[in-house]
Amino acid sequence: MKAEKSEKANVDFLVANAEYLPFKSKSASCIYLGELLEHLSKPTKVLNEVKRVLKTGSFSIISTPNVEHFARRARAHFAKTKIRTYTDARSMSNNELEKLEFGADTHVFEFTKSELLSLLSNHYKILWFKYLWLIRPLTLLYRIPLSPKLIRRIETILLNIPIIGRKLASNMVCMVTPKQSIAP
Repeated sequence: MKAEKSEKANVDFLVANAEYLPFKSKSASCIYLGELLEHLSKPTKVLNEVKRVLKTGSFSIISTPNVEHFARRARAHFAKTKIRTYTDARSMSNNELEKLEFGADTHVFEFTKSELLSLLSNHYKILWFKYLWLIRPLTLLYRIPLSPKLIRRIETILLNIPIIGRKLASNMVCMVTPKQSIAP
């Protein structure tokens, strides 16, 4: 476990085992899971643990690679490898999944938008979902004398075209809040 204090904000950062967070129940205001779920053989264990730790009315931000991203698909095609989706992984044995989790290939599986939203909706209310570019495909436009504001606008328009947006976006990001359990 590693803890750090931010000098610029009233924020503490902690690196810990996500399956066994060292916090009391309902003690955290926000938890960020950045590029984590695709590395785990059992992401539901982590999602349950995050739900346990989050305060009522708090939220988690979860990001993961977009399996439909054109560059990811092209790399798999040319390397003659198959991209394992979450649905593929659910048909594998625990032993097979654990080998993948600790093997050379860093992703146990990747998510489609529907798989990610389905998994998260079992534990959380989804506040919003967005496709995101971490690697901007329009960086070549920066060499053309266009304003950065116009380039961002073009990118936003492209991301909002359903078929094009999901192929260009390198990542998916969700903000979620725990579903409230109803006492009997």
